[in-house]
Formats: sequence, structure tokens, C-alpha cells
Amino acid sequence: MTRHELFTNWTHLFLDPHGRIGRRDFWLGSAVLLVVGNLLHIILFFGSLASFGLFYCWVCLFSKRLHDLGKSGWIQIVPHVINAVCILLGIFLSGLGLIAALLGGRPLAMAGALMGTTWAGILLFVLGVAGVNTLIFMLWTGLSRGREGVNMYGAPQESLIHRPHFHAHPPAPQP
Repeated sequence: MTRHELFTNWTHLFLDPHGRIGRRDFWLGSAVLLVVGNLLHIILFFGSLASFGLFYCWVCLFSKRLHDLGKSGWIQIVPHVINAVCILLGIFLSGLGLIAALLGGRPLAMAGALMGTTWAGILLFVLGVAGVNTLIFMLWTGLSRGREGVNMYGAPQESLIHRPHFHAHPPAPQP
């Protein structure tokens, strides 16, 4: 494989939402994005901002994998909506906790302590639900078997990882 082909394959994997990819390429792409994202988070502020750029790469990766399952790439909005609802619910419930603490006649210091405890507990719960939601979607997408043959999103693509074909019997010698 030439450098140009390698570059084209990787840019297609991460920057093009069209087409299909198999399970192996999905997990390879996910591993690369997770490693790059974690490395970017090591770089303080800039790294966190730069890792938002990886969101598009994730969208492209999931879109192609969902296409291989015969489904629209737009389905990936569902876990994001569930996560957003969980976070908004967490903010709302923690705000209610603060209001209840303040209206309960407790001193401000006690209300602040209750708010901190309430916020931390709700936030951990919400992040846990969002994390489990994301994990379930990722496992479903990555472990489901793709459709055989051509579907409405095209033909199955050759894998980025080329495995050699092993034969049970060595080929016969040529005369």
C-alpha cells in the first residue's frame, strides 16, 4: 500500500461520513480517536478545545458503521439527546436542591454545603447514566454484524487492516 493510499484511507475513515466500514475498522478508528482525545486532554486548555474537533471524526466513524448496518447515520443523535436530557435534568434537580436548602431556613453556609453534596451526587449519577448510555450505543454499533452485499449506502468496503489469507494447504508448486 502506498503512502497516498494510506493517507486516503485514513482521511476517508475520519473525515467522510459517506460509505460503509466493518467492525474491525470501527474499533480501530475508535481506538485511535480515544488515544488522540486523551493525549489532547493532557494539554490543558487548548487540548480540551482541540478535542472538540474530534467530534466530527466520531460522527463520520459512527455514520459509516451505521450505514454498514443498513441504518441512517442520523441515529447517532439519539444517545446525544439522551445525554443532554440527563445533564439538563441534573442541573435542574441540583438547582431544586439549592432552593430547598435556602428555603428551609438553614444558614447560607449549610445551604452551600448541601448544594455541594447534592450537586456532586446528582452530577455523578447523571454522568454515570450518560456514560452507560454512550457505552451501550458504542457496543451495539461496534459489535453488530453488518449487512452482506450492497445496501442503500453502497457496497462493503475493503478493510483498512489487510490480513493475509492463510490457506489450509500450501499452494501446489508450479512446474
